[in-house]
Amino acid sequence: MKKAFTLVELLIVIIIIGILATIAIPQYSKMVARSKDAEAMTFLRTIEQAGLLYYA
Repeated sequence: MKKAFTLVELLIVIIIIGILATIAIPQYSKMVARSKDAEAMTFLRTIEQAGLLYYA
């Protein structure tokens, strides 16, 4: 009974993981950038409101 993986099986798994990483990493980077943009906009709105209250 065979209990080990062959080299071909391991290479196929590594290739599949590489393909998935190639797809996932750019999407993750876009989501991080969107999150930072949203955080910055929220911060700017807070500053705007503080300025309006201060000068009112």
